[in-house]
Amino acid sequence: MQIQLDINEKNADFFLQYLDSLKEGIITNMVITDDSRSFMVSSVEEVRKRLDDAEKNADYKEHDDFWKEMGVS
Repeated sequence: MQIQLDINEKNADFFLQYLDSLKEGIITNMVITDDSRSFMVSSVEEVRKRLDDAEKNADYKEHDDFWKEMGVS
């Protein structure tokens, strides 16, 4: 599956760091171009599940806690 996103430049560096942390197991290939940034995700269902689980638990208080709920450290 291929997904194309347009990320505003203000948040691009943070978003790229987050994607880089997902490379093992979720993202199989990531290509960054000057005018657009794109990546491939091996399982959108897994990403949705992690988001749903984190939102259902809703016991996180800070931004970092949310990412821990997502399984990203």
